Formats: sequence, C-alpha cells, structure tokens
Amino acid sequence: MIITLKETLLHPRPRYCGLRPRHILYESVYSILCRFSLFNVITGGPLVKIIQQHCGRGTARRRHFKNLSHIESVRIDGLQELLGLRPWQVESMFLTPTFVKSDKHVASVLRFCPACLAQGRHYTLFQYELMDACPVHGIGLLSQCPQCAASTSYELHANLLKHPYGCWRCGRQLGAPRDRQSLHFISPLGAERLRQAHQLLSLGKSGHVVFDIAGAADFQCDNVVQLSQSIQQFARVEADLFRDLQRLACERSLHSWLARYPTFRPANQLVSKAPEVTDEALAKELVSISKSIFRNFKKRHFPAFRLTEGLLATLWRDMQGVLLPAQYYSGMAYLDWLSYWRNAKVPSDLRHSSTGCQKRMLAWIAEKKRHNVFQRARAPSVKRWLLRHMLTCDITTLLQSQTEQGLALPQTDVRYRRLFHPVCWAVFFSEGSSGRSSLTFISALSWQASCGSGHGESTSAQYKPARSQDWVAVLRSLDA
Repeated sequence: MIITLKETLLHPRPRYCGLRPRHILYESVYSILCRFSLFNVITGGPLVKIIQQHCGRGTARRRHFKNLSHIESVRIDGLQELLGLRPWQVESMFLTPTFVKSDKHVASVLRFCPACLAQGRHYTLFQYELMDACPVHGIGLLSQCPQCAASTSYELHANLLKHPYGCWRCGRQLGAPRDRQSLHFISPLGAERLRQAHQLLSLGKSGHVVFDIAGAADFQCDNVVQLSQSIQQFARVEADLFRDLQRLACERSLHSWLARYPTFRPANQLVSKAPEVTDEALAKELVSISKSIFRNFKKRHFPAFRLTEGLLATLWRDMQGVLLPAQYYSGMAYLDWLSYWRNAKVPSDLRHSSTGCQKRMLAWIAEKKRHNVFQRARAPSVKRWLLRHMLTCDITTLLQSQTEQGLALPQTDVRYRRLFHPVCWAVFFSEGSSGRSSLTFISALSWQASCGSGHGESTSAQYKPARSQDWVAVLRSLDA
C-alpha cells in the first residue's frame, strides 16, 4: 500500500472572516477593503500583501494604472475570490472604465464625505473630481485630514490601509463623530440621490452617453495667469456639464426630452452598406459647411460687409493686440475666426485660403476621430453626421462667445485678443423598440446649461506694430 502526501496540507489556503454586509451598493474598493481590514484585524503592509497575493498587478497594463479608481489597477478575478463577490459587484467598485478617461478628473488622493465615512461607507463616485459634494448628505467632499491636513494617495499602498477609515499620519478617524444620528442607515431620499448620481456613470459604462469639453487644439497661453484662468474656466464648464447631464440621465421622460435636439436614426441595412468616405472628401464637405456658417453669420450680423480683393490686400498685419474702439470688436472677431478656420495667419491670406482651409479641416478631422465617441459610432454615415455637428458646435461656440464678449466691454478703446473658450457637447446613444440605434447630439448652444464667462485667452506674446486707424477704416464698413 502506497500512501501519498496531500500537497494542500503543506500549503493550506488562509481563511478570512466573512464581511457583514458583504457588499454595499455603489461602494468603492477602498470602502470594502477597510471593512475587510476591521473584520480580520489586519492593517497596513500585511493587508496589502494579502491583496497583492490574490489580485496583485502582474501585467504592464496594470502597472500603468496605479490609481484604485481604475479597474485595471488590480485583478478583479482575485478580488472577487478574496471577498466572495459577484463580477458586477466588483466592477461597480471602480470609477473607470466609463465615459471618464483614466487620466481625466480622477482624483489621485482619497476624497470622502465625513458623514458617510462615519457609517463605514465610501462611494466610488467620490473619486470623480467633478463631484464637489456628497449626493447623500449634501456635504462638501474632503481630501485632507481635518486634524493634520494630510492627504492619502489613492493607490494600493500601506498608508491607505494603515488606519481603516482613518488618517495614515495622525491615526485620527476621518469620519464625523459616531453619534446615534450619524449611525442611522441611509435615508430613502439620500439613497435616491445616490442612485441618480451613479446613473450617468452606468450610462457611460454601457456606452450610451459620451461628452467632451474641448477648444481649438493649437491654442497656446502666453503666461501663467492666462493658463490658470483657462484651467479654472474649463473646470467650471465641465462641472456644469456633468451636473446637467446627470439631471438629464435621471429624467423620467428622457426620450421625449431628447427629441428637442438633432437626432440621427439610420436604417440598419443602409448603415452596413454605406461606403467609407475618405478624409479628403470629408474635409471638402466640412469646408463648405464652415463657409456656409460664416456666410450666414455675416448675413445676420454684418449684411453690408464685403471682403473684396482690394480690402483684403490691406489687412496684412496680425490682429492680436490691436487697439480699436469697442464697437468694432465683433467685426474683428469675425475676421479673426474666419482667418483661423481657413488657416490664414493674417486676413490678407484669405485671398488664397482654399488649400489652407482644406489643410485645417484635415487636421481637425484627425483630432476628432481620436475621440472615444467614434469607438461606438463605427458606421461611416454615423461618423459623417457626428463630425458635421461637432464642426458646427466648434465654430458657432467660439465665434459667438467672442462676439458676446465684445458686447460686454466698456465703450472705450480695447485691445483685441482671441479668446480661448471651452466648447462642450454630449452624444446620447439609444435603441428603439425595433432595435434601431439612434444618436442625439446636444451642443453647447442648444443646451440650457451655463457655460460661464470667458476669461482664458490666447494671445501673441510679441504684438506686431499695427496702426489702429487702419483697422478702424476697414471695420467702419461694417456699420455701412
């Protein structure tokens, strides 16, 4: 008789206490790891080693995503086995992938609500920097310890789990004092607000909604003040857009609400058979659209303005930094943005702008096609429809924002500078009862949210000498 040794007896698998509750809806991976730490009396480095043994980062892709907000930061199958969770429960503990890019607005430090943390809860959405308050309690989210002002990196590190729900430096609990009121279970109203806050993330994860904030790609800021103002303005516009899209996602009559905006409903058989259009042919189509937009804008605001060959020949100077009366600011804005979209450095180049306009549009198409919205919209007809609406949104937003800025200026001589203004839009994907997919484009101008006032600017650091009376003589024809 041969007796064999059972290998598992030499290497027994460690057993850990089960969690109660095992999973809290919408909680983050930090929240459940802190609960695991308390139940098993393991903290800091030893706890990190246990997690890394089960779900450590092995591939180069995982080593790249160190932030625990990203699902690629750990092996989710190992986390599922360690905590005894279902796949959807593990996936819900990470902020990305959704419509949120891995490097955009994902906080690198722990953000928390003191009232939620007092109840042992930390939600995934808290790590999204566009959320400034807890949807449950309406309390502003914190990122520093109230006692010692230390912040904690949101990575799988001993410091993050050194004191569960507490500060790694001073050991103080980050949550509010645990009185009876703070230990009450989440109220129905708070639970509903939390569900609504996460609903937009769910739509983004399923690919049903994509939004973007952008400006002209080749703008440069000349100094730190302009760069700081631009960053602040973009952050304000993005926060407004996120909140408005969140309200839209929670509308009961969502589809009737979307009917107010341009919607593309392709026939499935036509989408599959539509030929791919080359970028050169697409650029020609978009060039004609851009010319039509400027033509209609001029007809509406400056009907008597004529850009003749003789007039353009006199406009050989750079417009940036020109001093002129405020009533001519809008006309200068029109000439400036017309030159920009036709790739003309100065207005006199508009006489030979056909090649430059095509070049500008090809660069714009290449930039937009890198956006993740095109991963969902694969059909050629859908891409063309999206690009047409994106172009219209870009041109009209930038031109109209600069024109409106001129109307708010004091009636004195002002220095003209091209404004660096955010352009925002959203695309909503939906499917009807017949299975046909549709796209709705919500642009910055048709959308009712406030886009803030323009402060960021892009100017030339060295102003070229320009005589104001030359520009005024040209622009005076606008009042004819």
